[in-house]
Amino acid sequence: MGPSGAGKSTLMNILAGYRTSNLNGSVLINGKERSLRRFRKMSAYIMQDDCLQPHLTVKEAMTVAANLKIGKDLTKNDKKVVIDEIMETLGLQDCKNTLTTSLSGGQRKRLSIALELVNNPPVMFFDEPTSGLDSSSCFQCLSLLKSLARGGRTVICTIHQPSARLFEMFDHLYMLAEGQCIYRGPIPGLVPFLSTMGLECPSYHNPADYVIEVACGEHGEYVQKLVVAVNSGKCNNHTLKTPESNGNGVPNVISKDSKALGAPNGITTHSTTANATCTTSLLDSAENLPISDNKGSFPTSSVLQFWILLKRTVLSILRDQTLTRMRLISHFIIGILLGLIYYNIGNDAAKVTSNAGCIFFMVMFTMFSAMMPTILT
Repeated sequence: MGPSGAGKSTLMNILAGYRTSNLNGSVLINGKERSLRRFRKMSAYIMQDDCLQPHLTVKEAMTVAANLKIGKDLTKNDKKVVIDEIMETLGLQDCKNTLTTSLSGGQRKRLSIALELVNNPPVMFFDEPTSGLDSSSCFQCLSLLKSLARGGRTVICTIHQPSARLFEMFDHLYMLAEGQCIYRGPIPGLVPFLSTMGLECPSYHNPADYVIEVACGEHGEYVQKLVVAVNSGKCNNHTLKTPESNGNGVPNVISKDSKALGAPNGITTHSTTANATCTTSLLDSAENLPISDNKGSFPTSSVLQFWILLKRTVLSILRDQTLTRMRLISHFIIGILLGLIYYNIGNDAAKVTSNAGCIFFMVMFTMFSAMMPTILT
């Protein structure tokens, strides 16, 4: 959360294992180097923009995700049970037969989360999950993330301008200003920590808004003072030891050398409970590895992936009435024009040039018509 969304997204991309080139530092899990290959398999990253297939229903999108991510480990009926349970948990049962283009903003966000929950990842990253949602939808979305964290997952997300009610729902806060940490720890410890630094948050003021003002320098040059205080451990005095904390208020998935990340002012919030189930499986250790190195990169074979995606593409094309109709009409009209221009010349050897021109024109039309869907729509 802050004046610039690019820095927050950059930091989230790095933590999730993306865009790691031309950067210094290392990402640790509970103090140990992570295995990026294994980490990507067992983590989910829900970006700010919803990348959904517009011509699939909610249930169809969930079925495609289940077939790709679960593979043959479960039968068709078992996958259906998993899909129904996820949709019931996320409140998508009422719109399971609705096309994604007709979903509301909150429903689209929940569907994006549901697609990643199919294989039950232990670590989930969210880049501004409340963007574009009203206050009610924001609360429902964060309540869902809270319930996911209570179910044994580690949930890490950036949040854009939260209200005081939403701000208090998070367990841990990691705030950056000018690429450096100015606070890390539980939400209740933020205001007392600022008070010890001579920054008194008014009682009627939203702490999230106030800390953004501090990070932007509206209350003076306090950023470097806060950085020094955090590095010296002063914020640990306001850290409460809870079952969700690792004892010093540091999120269980953090990045070393945050200045090298180049992130501007921003807040990364962290919500987690009972993350012991994902600790050993995400580390690059020889024991307790649920995924064998000899196993394929994906739970489904390349042939099966191609077949699933081919069926999805055909279904999307058939339902896209605008594109399909325009393609049919354009081919019909061009066919009539070609027939009129080159009518009754096929058996005349003196007109071989015209035959070559007809073949050339048909090949060119077929090739370019396949490249024009974006323009036609």
